[in-house]
Amino acid sequence: MVKPATVIDRLRTEIQAIDIDGSGTLNADQIMNLYTRMGVSITEEEVGDLLEEIGDRENNLVYEDNLFRAVIGKDLRFKSHGMNKAMIKLRGASSPSLGEFINSFSNMPENYFLSFTETLMLY
Repeated sequence: MVKPATVIDRLRTEIQAIDIDGSGTLNADQIMNLYTRMGVSITEEEVGDLLEEIGDRENNLVYEDNLFRAVIGKDLRFKSHGMNKAMIKLRGASSPSLGEFINSFSNMPENYFLSFTETLMLY
């Protein structure tokens, strides 16, 4: 399991990449993208529950601060089953983020990258 500080750091990084306009809010599509980038899946029902419990349902947005509070909060029980599942998945995100994966490729020596590409093309 990833330490909470690591999850929060990754969350901040991924939110910055997703929240292009810097509004401080995420819509349903951005939330699904965030979860994907964090290496976990989320259902539409879970997104709806997340919007219902910590979001602005009228505008269909989640404020990033509310998401951070939900992730680091001591409350492990939310009203809905979907919200509980969404938070458990995010808190337990341990796979490398898409950004980390891309950075690891960009930092590889060129000859390694070419060798990797050639190997992929053989198969």
